[in-house]
Amino acid sequence: MLTPAAVLLPAKIVGLWLLTSGHAMSGIGVILAAKVIGTAIVARMFRLCKEALLTLAWFSWGYRLVVRISTWVRTTDAWQTAMGWKNAIRANARELMRLLPWHNH
Repeated sequence: MLTPAAVLLPAKIVGLWLLTSGHAMSGIGVILAAKVIGTAIVARMFRLCKEALLTLAWFSWGYRLVVRISTWVRTTDAWQTAMGWKNAIRANARELMRLLPWHNH
């Protein structure tokens, strides 16, 4: 089975070609779309295989470690501050979008 990186490599090459051909926004868009699709594929594969992967001692150990670190990070003041900023930015963006003349009310 081909990995998502191998499957999406042609799209990334097209994105780079667009970038070097003077189509920066299109190139960035293609590369970002390939990254998002690749992440979605890996997330889906993980969800499907998680139970089997957790039967491997080394994977289970690493997974538990990552979960513990993630849980700890989310309790830090820095994380809470960053989430506050994110929520404020999101609320301001929604308000700005609402003010645009083409936005449906």
